[in-house]
Amino acid sequence: MVTVEGANRELLGSFCLKRYALHSITDTSPAPNMKFSFAALFSCSLAGSDEEWSLWKTTHGKNYATAEEETHRRTVFEKNLVKAAELQKSNPVASFGATRFSDWTDMEWENFFGVLPDPATHERAPKSNSTNVVPDSKDWTGIATTPVRDQGHCNSCWAVAAVEQLESAYILQGNEAQLLSVQQLVDCKPDRSRREGCTVPATSALVPYKVVGVMGIEPEADYPYEGTNGECRFDGSKTVLSATNEHFLPADAEEMKSHVGSIGPLGACAMVGAWKPYTGGIITECNDSDPKYGHCFQIVGYGSENGQDYWKVRNSWGTDYGENGFVRVARGQNLCQIEAHAHTADPITKAAATAVAV
Repeated sequence: MVTVEGANRELLGSFCLKRYALHSITDTSPAPNMKFSFAALFSCSLAGSDEEWSLWKTTHGKNYATAEEETHRRTVFEKNLVKAAELQKSNPVASFGATRFSDWTDMEWENFFGVLPDPATHERAPKSNSTNVVPDSKDWTGIATTPVRDQGHCNSCWAVAAVEQLESAYILQGNEAQLLSVQQLVDCKPDRSRREGCTVPATSALVPYKVVGVMGIEPEADYPYEGTNGECRFDGSKTVLSATNEHFLPADAEEMKSHVGSIGPLGACAMVGAWKPYTGGIITECNDSDPKYGHCFQIVGYGSENGQDYWKVRNSWGTDYGENGFVRVARGQNLCQIEAHAHTADPITKAAATAVAV
């Protein structure tokens, strides 16, 4: 009789062989290879040795208050490696393994997100019918982007994505890069009352743009990120810019490609329940199409690799996640609804807003 434990070991053993074969063929750069091999080490260790468990804890700064808590977290960790192996089977050109989230329970993972709205409810801009010829690949990273953020345990992706989109648009207007305050959006409603944005995310990706349109937004340096709910400490005298013309794009991959290829990055959202163990490559199967795992981010480019079209996503889970903080997702399939929630807005500098008012 095959036990559950035996079946899991067989699955992970198969996963191990495929992972090492994949990396030996497709990954030739030293840094990613070290990262992927580290993830594969845990995924292939079946239950995981004490040494491997200790190394993973050290790598991700994990400390547990009691022996009971550590035992619990190790059990969760091992179960998550089994799930990573299952995801690997349906995503042959991506890599899955141990990540900073590998000791999170299913409930903790679910609480990290908000419910993704029905895309049919979005009011969208009309199709541009653009005849612009865009390149086969485009990457705005380092050209019209600020550094990858880490939202921590706060459910602030909705604010991060909008802030990053405004930062990019601001750069593309010819301005020097300016880090804007995510924490302000987490803390403040437009009337300056307390928002609780870490636990009560915005109901629409356009909400943060509307808030900035009413309040303006301070620089990150004046209102730094804390990753927790707090009182609104907004100072209107320090605002850098406002926002206008917030809108969703048509739910169309070619429209999105045209925008990213000729104008700049895009904010977007998707269902990302399967992203917990992602370590690299191109995600080609969603696996968990549940809107309760709604997550927002910025699409900073697109391209193709070995015939597979993809979007390049700048995530907000730190640079030790995925491909130095980035994720690649199959393009042209509306995978995980990634092509159903693209959004943007136009920044208005303080000087420009004053001139218009005069």
